[in-house]
Amino acid sequence: MMGNYPVPNADTVRTYRVDITALRTPVQLPDMEIPDDMSLLIKADPNNPLNSLVYVGPNAASVLDPSLSYPLARNEAIPYRISNACSLYVTCTMVPAWVIITAEQRRRRVN
Repeated sequence: MMGNYPVPNADTVRTYRVDITALRTPVQLPDMEIPDDMSLLIKADPNNPLNSLVYVGPNAASVLDPSLSYPLARNEAIPYRISNACSLYVTCTMVPAWVIITAEQRRRRVN
């Protein structure tokens, strides 16, 4: 947090498409730092199979249990205020499936 100073706008964005190629096999999201006051957005790809679900959770075991993970239908998205995308996992009910992750980024500034 930057105290009483306004948080600067982002300089750019980073986006990845994450492939889920095997049923009931957790996939860790890539290493992507999320700046303070920014969110990671996870979206189930609109081209995923009809009636498929992607499950999002904080560890590999949680995405295998629908009661411990968050389901995303095709084209649905959820933001997470989290410091790094790699702390989340995904899996799906039909393959192939994909999630798209994106977050605004700041370049590191040197004073």
